[in-house]
Amino acid sequence: MNLSKEQLLGLVRHALTFVGGLLIMNGLVSETMISELSGAILTLVGGIWSVVNKSEQTAQETVAVPKETIPAPTAPLGGYTVGGYGTKRTPRNK
Repeated sequence: MNLSKEQLLGLVRHALTFVGGLLIMNGLVSETMISELSGAILTLVGGIWSVVNKSEQTAQETVAVPKETIPAPTAPLGGYTVGGYGTKRTPRNK
């Protein structure tokens, strides 16, 4: 399951709201404290997500592409196509 950054942050925000409501209801924390903790946690999750996402993109960009996967250019020559992965016969124009 691949979640976008917005979807993940939305899920985290709802989970924090639920847990915060339980803690406030039991008198363990104040609303102000929950608000501050929720903001801090969302900031950390967003920051970590950005770092991981950027490092994955950088790793994908630096991977060398093997020469075999890059198609060679072809040039028509008479009834033959020269280049690519070999010479093959093509029909002549009438």
